[in-house]
Amino acid sequence: MRKRKKNDDTQDFSDDINEYYDTDKLINIDGDPIDPEDIKKAEIRLRKKEDEENESENEKKKPKKKTAFFISLCALVLVVLLIVSYVFFAPDFKTVNGNVRSLFFSLSTNSYPVSVDSDGVRAFKPFKNAFVLLNDSTVSQYSSSGSSSDIVSFDYSSPQIVCAGRNLLVYDRGENKFRIIRGSRSDPEIELPSKIITCDISKSGYYAFSTVGIESASVLSVYSDSGEKLFEFNSADNYISCISLSKNSRRVAAASIGAKNASLISKINVFDFKYNQAYVSLDIGDVIVSVKYVGSDRILIVGKNGIYLLNDKELSTVYTFEGDSLEYYDFYDNGLCIVTQSGADSDENNVIRFDKNGEIKTKTKLNGKARGFSATDHYCAVLFSDSVECVGYSGDITGKIDNIKYASDVTANGDCVYVLSVNSIDRFSAYSDYSVQKTEHTTGSGSLEG
Repeated sequence: MRKRKKNDDTQDFSDDINEYYDTDKLINIDGDPIDPEDIKKAEIRLRKKEDEENESENEKKKPKKKTAFFISLCALVLVVLLIVSYVFFAPDFKTVNGNVRSLFFSLSTNSYPVSVDSDGVRAFKPFKNAFVLLNDSTVSQYSSSGSSSDIVSFDYSSPQIVCAGRNLLVYDRGENKFRIIRGSRSDPEIELPSKIITCDISKSGYYAFSTVGIESASVLSVYSDSGEKLFEFNSADNYISCISLSKNSRRVAAASIGAKNASLISKINVFDFKYNQAYVSLDIGDVIVSVKYVGSDRILIVGKNGIYLLNDKELSTVYTFEGDSLEYYDFYDNGLCIVTQSGADSDENNVIRFDKNGEIKTKTKLNGKARGFSATDHYCAVLFSDSVECVGYSGDITGKIDNIKYASDVTANGDCVYVLSVNSIDRFSAYSDYSVQKTEHTTGSGSLEG
């Protein structure tokens, strides 16, 4: 059989068809012969239709290709501009970066300031993409745009919260009840047989708590995200005052406090859920304030007299408070930030950032009496009597908010700084300067001048 010539609308296919069927005449379904000219015309119509469909499909694809090309070109130009500005204008690169952040921040939806009853706020912490507020009877979640919702209510005498990822645990310190919120779902309330000292929860949903023991000073209990009990330890003489679950949820660090020779002493224990005995058990000549896993086997410890690192089984002192005092501390994913005050009557502060190895990355001096503090992976926010200063990862000041009145606390999350004032919470960028002109102190409403 002859090969069909491409793009030849005038070719007669009757010879091909007859040759293929080995007959001189083709018969249709009614028994009449088929005119080869009819076959030819049908073939031409079909080919034209196919060409029109292909042309239409190509036209549809052209805008997508143009759009993709335009986006790629813009991205390439932006990268080149950033590289050029960094190489040739290095001192101004951080300013350019801050301006870009501020631009995106200003374009985002903003319903701030939002009204709150600041007198009833017990805790103000970063959570998801914004923060949570704990008051006497509810936990309220806020978004970065200012919308809010009550995610759980309770009847506790001394409510406390701990957060990790999308998980939140609210408990009644000194009593025996707690509840866990996982994302948008609230688990049923759990009532324990003894009083709660402290709790912790991990990003994977594992949770741990220490309670007052019946035949021992305190009991440490660890549960999986499904509620399965994984581990229990009885501390005979010391009260377990702070705990931290590892990032892989296989170990737990517990700091306990007791008395020896009329002095308070602390001990750090690390437990692997596979074994009944402590993996690490060390006395520390200091009163431990907090512990936190900042790596698979690294634990940063905050004491009243210094900062310590437990790397596997090796304990080292990474910083001592000599001549200054610890004012605030806050852990971030891979380290710790602290604020120290140089003397009781001094207005000098040091903002110090430690990495997960316990090494000091930056030390920045600020002036003023610190009243609040919050840290992220990229910066930390320090609240003073009438301002907030943001210290970046490299130790420089990335942003400042002036003329704040009646502020009581601050929370940092993402690129945003949230300031709790009298009956309101306002939102600012951590990478811009603002001057807040208050129009009504009672509502916290006002204008921003950057």
